[in-house]
Order: sequence, then C-alpha cells, then structure tokens
Amino acid sequence: MTRRDKARQDLMLKSLLIYLYKKNKLSFREIAGQWGVTQSYIGQLLKRFNIKRRTISEATRGKGNELYADRKWLKEMYWKKGYSMGQMGEMLGCDRRLIWKWMNKLNVKRRQYTAWDKCLGRAIALIEKIKRGEPFDRVNMETLVDKQVVKESLDRIDKTREIEENLSIRL
Repeated sequence: MTRRDKARQDLMLKSLLIYLYKKNKLSFREIAGQWGVTQSYIGQLLKRFNIKRRTISEATRGKGNELYADRKWLKEMYWKKGYSMGQMGEMLGCDRRLIWKWMNKLNVKRRQYTAWDKCLGRAIALIEKIKRGEPFDRVNMETLVDKQVVKESLDRIDKTREIEENLSIRL
C-alpha cells in the first residue's frame, strides 16, 4: 500500500468516524460492535484523528432523556414522588451522578439522608418489585434491613396514612 492509498484510507476512516460518532451520536460500544473491533481501538482512532470526545452529558443528550436538565421535573420526582437520584437515573438511562450534577447546577435542594429513609427506599423498591410480579423472598427483606427499623417504618407509614385520611375528610 502506497502512502497515498494509506492517506486516502485514513481520510475515509476519519470521515466515517466523524459521521458515526459526532453526527449519529453512536457510542464507542455501538461503533465497535458494528465494526467488530474493541472499544479501546475506537478510542485510539479518535485520538489518532484528533476527534474530540463527548462529555457524559453530551453523550446522553439527544436520546430522549433530557429531563435531568429540567428543574421542575427533578423537583417533582425527587421531592413530591420521593425517588432517589439512582432511581431517576435508571428511569432516564443515565448515571445517578449526572442527576446529582444537574440537581446542584439547578439548585434543587437534597433531602437529609437518615436510616429511616434508607429503609423506606428499600421497602418501596421491594413493593415495586412485587407489583411488577418479580420473585420476592421474605428473607430478602430481613437481610436488607433490621426488623425493628422495618416495624418503625411501617408504623410511620400507617400514621402518615391516618393523617392524610383525616386531612382529606376535613377538606
């Protein structure tokens, strides 16, 4: 192969990488899968051709999950519905750190984290698992959280429901 052919081949490869990575927004994994090479090789090619890598937020933007940058949505999901940053990240197909970053950027205050919150979060996750019909073992609940904390949590939930019912009756 002559130098000229090698230069022409590199130019075609660079153009194709720019098209797939920048224009079509494919990930390293997707490009590597199409070409039958490793992800690290794709990274080496981008470096060799001086193609700037995307940031995490640029990579996830445009895939239909820009809700993490919406202050109203973040507040509603985090405060009103009680989802954790990890749960919101799973919903949007991104990492919880991206949710954390945008919550800080948009000045969405975070909850104080207590042992009760941890227990409640696990209980909610197990309830959702049951609703989806996934297998559930009572032993899992006992190994996840202390029995006393579970009892206190259930008592608090019952008290909260009573208060809500009393308020709705008065209104």
